[in-house]
Amino acid sequence: SAGLSEAVELTWIDREFCIGGVWLRASSECERCSMVTHALADVEKAPKILELLVRNTDAKLGLYVEIIRAGELNVGSPVQWAAQR
Repeated sequence: SAGLSEAVELTWIDREFCIGGVWLRASSECERCSMVTHALADVEKAPKILELLVRNTDAKLGLYVEIIRAGELNVGSPVQWAAQR
């Protein structure tokens, strides 16, 4: 594999965090669809991406999150983890 042994974000489920001024709770894992393999304007078709995700993360990459408190965030906004309970 290309250094991908696990999707670290899958360990964040049920944790709360803040990005900029937005507080979020990671609620569940997100299964990747085949769109990651499709060619885009400047990117070639890459079917191996989904194969790698299936092999190493059971096709899971990313999270669904709930907004706990709305706020402002920008590119480069810092991430702050809430204390674990």
